[in-house]
Amino acid sequence: MQPVPQILVRHFERCSCVLCTESGTLDNLNMSSISTRLIQDVGRFCERYASDFIVSWDAVRKQLEPRHIAEPYHAVELFAIRRSGVDHNSFFMSRLRNDSRSSYFCCEHVYRKVLALGIELLPAEYPDRFPRAACILKDLTDESWHIEAGDLEETAA
Repeated sequence: MQPVPQILVRHFERCSCVLCTESGTLDNLNMSSISTRLIQDVGRFCERYASDFIVSWDAVRKQLEPRHIAEPYHAVELFAIRRSGVDHNSFFMSRLRNDSRSSYFCCEHVYRKVLALGIELLPAEYPDRFPRAACILKDLTDESWHIEAGDLEETAA
């Protein structure tokens, strides 16, 4: 799994607009409220190529597959909804690189909605148990995207 750019982590942590949360273990995690919200917003704000959503959702599903976790794991997956498609982390970072002006990026110029899913996995408390998982869906659309030195470098993760 690719490292998450720190600018995405930083803005996710600062955002207080929580839409949905889910928690459980990797073998028993019901993501229905989060997936429902994502599907509804993609259907509402994306007029063409809404199936791009599947690229980001597949990345989420891969991260949530039951497996052994030795160290705490944190990730952020973006669902940046445009009129013609849904961008994931890599495409969003590309837009930041190309469209930011004087250390700021205004999502409204490119996106109709920017949703971010934070994923936290913690090692199992007992050897015969599954790791614990917590997922939080936030709305980053109205966040002020301040770009700091190094945020837009290809290796900034």
